[in-house]
Amino acid sequence: MKRVTFVTGPSCSGKTTVNEGLAGDESVSVFDVDEDGTPDAGALNWLAWRNEDLLYRAANWSAETGIPCVVTGIIWPHKVIESTAMFAIDPDVEIHFVMLELTKKRLTSRLRERLKHSDTPLTPLVDYNWHLQRRLLEQVTHQRNGHIIRTDKWSPEMVVDCVRLIATKD
Repeated sequence: MKRVTFVTGPSCSGKTTVNEGLAGDESVSVFDVDEDGTPDAGALNWLAWRNEDLLYRAANWSAETGIPCVVTGIIWPHKVIESTAMFAIDPDVEIHFVMLELTKKRLTSRLRERLKHSDTPLTPLVDYNWHLQRRLLEQVTHQRNGHIIRTDKWSPEMVVDCVRLIATKD
């Protein structure tokens, strides 16, 4: 099966959990946008380049091997679709998007836990990620192959299983 499934969402939505849950799974290949860290300066340009690079690599891998790929990170569907890499990949490769959504209460709780040993103020980070989630949600819901998973409704294992199913379902 030739498919690339992009898994996106705000901080603490479960992207890393999905990545770790699928690692070693022979039914899919996993790519992580942040696997080598992110730059402090020029992060938006770097993210656009990284998404395009991973689209190209994952699509070619899937086309060559028949193994579906999952790419996790903050991914903007329109950036993928408008990417020059879209013209360079096998047209038979399906592109899917999965949005990991959570409530503002759960987002706040998870960010508070993540920042418990940090001096970073919580409120601006919650506000930024809540706004980010709303923008990502709007984009993913407008995709023909867009899927929404409410991560606060299911266990982490169920979320991973759901992503696996979306990535591998014929």
